[in-house]
Parts: sequence; structure tokens; C-alpha cells
Amino acid sequence: MMPDRKRVESLVQHTVEGRLIEALETFYHEDVVMQENNLPPRIGLAASIERQKMAKAAAMEIHEIKAASVLIDGDRAAIEWHAEWTLPNGTRVRIEEVALQTWKGDRIIHERFFYDMSPLIGAGIEPQ
Repeated sequence: MMPDRKRVESLVQHTVEGRLIEALETFYHEDVVMQENNLPPRIGLAASIERQKMAKAAAMEIHEIKAASVLIDGDRAAIEWHAEWTLPNGTRVRIEEVALQTWKGDRIIHERFFYDMSPLIGAGIEPQ
């Protein structure tokens, strides 16, 4: 079953509005597997919610979160994200990434993020 465009757009809206924990609870499968580039995957919704809480704590100010493009093909969606935020140490970080999702019904079962990690590493953040 493929994701409904309105559902994917709702996920984007939740994210842009900063409702990231709610987005995870609403749009992600309990058994979701999420992965940053080639790092080991996080398995299960609880692990992804915990990681999101840590990421939120690491952002002093969010300047931008936007979806530059959204593509849907069958049970897959790809979202090009642009995000920029300031860390507690004052470092401003910008990431442009593609999130490749596999949907199972109306929930994401697998998501992998592809992006250049060097801005995070340069700011002293160890990607996980």
C-alpha cells in the first residue's frame, strides 16, 4: 500500500512546525528502522523518539526546517530537507539531506537519511 500524498504532506507540516515527537508518534511504525547515512540503524519507535529528544536538547535555536521537494513512488517517499540551527555553544549548523522512506500502510517502517556529516562533526557533534 502506498502512502497518501496528504499524509506525507501532513508529516512535512508537523516537522516544519517543530512537532517532531508528535510526528514520530503519528507517522512512524512501532517497529521502524531509522538510519543516518552508513551508521548503525536505530530499531524501534522508542529509540527514535529518544534520539529526537537528544537532538532537540542540542539545538539552542532553530532557524529553518523546510522540505524543498517531496517525491512519492509506490510505497516510497523521498523528502529533501533543509535545516539550520544554532547549538548551545553558538555554532550555527546547516544540513541538507534526503530522507528516503518506505511506508507500510499509513506509517513509515524504514527511513534512511543521506547527508554530509562534516558540518556536525566540525561543530563537535558525533552523529548517531
